[in-house]
Amino acid sequence: MVIENEISGIAAYFDLAIVPIKTALAGGANAPRQPSRCGARKIALIEEAGGDSVEKLLLSGKAAAVQSKAIEMIQARCKMVLEGFPLEEIAAWCFTHNYRWRFHNESSSKNTFLLEPGKDFCSEATEPSATA
Repeated sequence: MVIENEISGIAAYFDLAIVPIKTALAGGANAPRQPSRCGARKIALIEEAGGDSVEKLLLSGKAAAVQSKAIEMIQARCKMVLEGFPLEEIAAWCFTHNYRWRFHNESSSKNTFLLEPGKDFCSEATEPSATA
């Protein structure tokens, strides 16, 4: 009986720790859907010159038109900012195309992500053997 009480006590702490994560992922218990999912989406390329990063708006529009351009830019291995895209879609693209993503803190929009190409481990593994 003592073991059951200790286990249930630990489980209560885990529940308290997980509640903020569940709330953040679900957007709250009674939160409405975000309007950006059906609104305009934006793609901006990031160009670095002289140590400064500059965002240049590439495309803005409805989801269907912008989505194909986003995938095209990912396949071209460009560093970019995507706004208005759902997190699930961004995560799936990054997993498929070896990209890294993070929230873009400089934007006022809630669903703004900074995407950059990940390291290509296959080409890095062959470089040392080619020089040896």
